[in-house]
Formats: sequence, C-alpha cells, structure tokens
Amino acid sequence: MRSLDRRKTWFIVALLVLAGGHAAFYRVPNILNDHGRAWPEWPLLVDIVVTLPALYWLLLRPALKRLPARLLACCAGGLLFGSAVVPPAAKDLWHTFEDNWLLMPALQIGLEAWLVLALVGRVRALVRTSGNVDEALASELTTRFGKLAPAFLFEARAWYYGLILRDGAALRFRGDRHFTYHANQGNASTQAAFIFVLLIELPLVHLLLHFVAPAPWMAWAADGLQLWTLLYLIAEYRATRWRPVSLDGATLLLRYGVLAADQAIPLSSIVAIDRCGNDVRRRRGVMRLRQCGALNVALTLQAGMRLPGLLGPLRPVHQIYLGLDDPEGFIAAVRARQAPARVEQ
Repeated sequence: MRSLDRRKTWFIVALLVLAGGHAAFYRVPNILNDHGRAWPEWPLLVDIVVTLPALYWLLLRPALKRLPARLLACCAGGLLFGSAVVPPAAKDLWHTFEDNWLLMPALQIGLEAWLVLALVGRVRALVRTSGNVDEALASELTTRFGKLAPAFLFEARAWYYGLILRDGAALRFRGDRHFTYHANQGNASTQAAFIFVLLIELPLVHLLLHFVAPAPWMAWAADGLQLWTLLYLIAEYRATRWRPVSLDGATLLLRYGVLAADQAIPLSSIVAIDRCGNDVRRRRGVMRLRQCGALNVALTLQAGMRLPGLLGPLRPVHQIYLGLDDPEGFIAAVRARQAPARVEQ
C-alpha cells in the first residue's frame, strides 16, 4: 500500500512538471517558442498521447480491464488542458478536437458502461456462490478502487437494488440475528406511494415543459433527472424491504436502506440503549436513521467514537437514533449480549 501511495505521488509530480512546462512554453515568451512567435502543437500532443499514458502505466500499473478507460481519461484531460493553454492563434489540430469534443465523452461513457457490465457479471457470480450481495460488492470494489471504494460502493448498491435485484428473499446478510424496519409506521409503504406519485407525475411534467420550456431538450433533461432520482428512490425502497439491522456476535451491523452509510459498531462501544420518541432534532454528533418511519431506539456511544459517512470520511458520533419494527426485541437482544462482557469486567 505504501509503495502504491509513493507511486501515485510520483505520478502527480510528473503530471505537474509536464503541465507547468507546457504552460510556460505556450504562455511565457522564451527561446523555445522564438520569444512568443512560434507555438507548435506537436510537443504537447506527443506528451498527451505517448508520455502521459506511458507514465500512468509504468507508475500505477492498473488492471488490464480498466487500462483503456483510464488511458482515455488521461488523454481527454490532456486535450482539455491543451484547449486552455494553447494560444488561439496557434491552434490547428486543437480546433479539430474542440469541434468534435463530444466524441471523447461518448467513448468514455461506452467504456465505463462496458466496465459496469463486467462488474455486474462478476458480482452476480459471487452472489450465486454466497448469496451475500453486500460482501460481494464490497470485496470487488475494494479490490478495484482501494480507498475510493466507499463512494463507488454507494453507487453500486443504488444500481444493484434499483435495477438488478430480482429476488430479495434469496439475499443473505452477515449476522446471526436480524431486525427489520420496513413496517415501522408504514415505512416501506410510504416510500412505494411516493414512487408511484412520481411515476404519474413524470409524463405530466414532460408535457408541461414541452409547451413552456424555451427549448425541447429541457423537457428531456428534466425527464432524465427525474428518472435518475427514481432509481435512488426505488433502490432505497427495495433495500428497506430486504436489508436488515443485524447482530453478529459482539458487533452491531447497522444497515438502513442505501442512502445511509453502513456501520459496524462493537457492542462494547454502546454505553446505553433505550426507547426514545420521534421528536429528535438534527444536531452535531447525532445520527438519525428514520426514513418514513418513526424513531423508537436510542443508542449512546462512548466518547470519541467516529463513524464513516456515506462517501467514506469519518465524523464524530455520540448518539444514534433509529426506527425498528421490534424495538423491544432489539433492545433486549443487545442488552443480553452486553451482559456477559460486563460481568467479566
């Protein structure tokens, strides 16, 4: 891991040196550019097409499956940099690139889609083996993305539960005792009703924007945003139905939909657990897991506890409030598992 971090640092240094050198060449009169009278494009183009990909390959050694997309991203970034630093009077090839700028994102999207399909196939194979989609996604994404895995894991879960999941009853989750939260105050039913309303609203909004918006593409853009939102709402609804809060030995596993970060909390870190009301305000150091239900369990954690957020960064948390279908059973189970440890102490 340290070796990889060191190689990443060297790649960033090389990137800054190349960028600084070309910025000076194109923007500062010197002997190399005939004191501001000649700015050939080929040196930058050679570095973008040859030097940059070679450095990326030699220093970072990405997996072969991801290499085409990564190299294309490097080239796209280099061309964007060239558009900014090459003087307009010297642009010849760059005008061609700028006139066809949509081609590069299209190729990038195509490659990323291919990689997503490959990832889906790999995850499905792992799920068929163990039935545990959470562990399959986490294992595959951690292998591919390392420290960036939490951000990709959030997206992957949304896509899996939103589009790919077919039989939720076949899913398996880590833990020896599970607690649901979909029936709490009609939690999942309320989410389903909200999704249904948005589906009815979608064609009506499109029709309205078609006549009101200055350009037709705005209606389609609004449709795209609504469909993107629906993907996350459907994923949250399905995850609410199937992803439980679990006890696994001396660890509490908090899974609450896909729009909240999963937590693994040692039971020894829970100072107190009790019933609570629903009137809990948002404040620093407090985590609320409610969705469309009602809060009914309060956990007080040891001082200094830091838990990961949705995209990975840690934040201090001293209290967690959540809503469960069987709060009394959950509280009794946690206290029963804490009791032997406290007796030993």
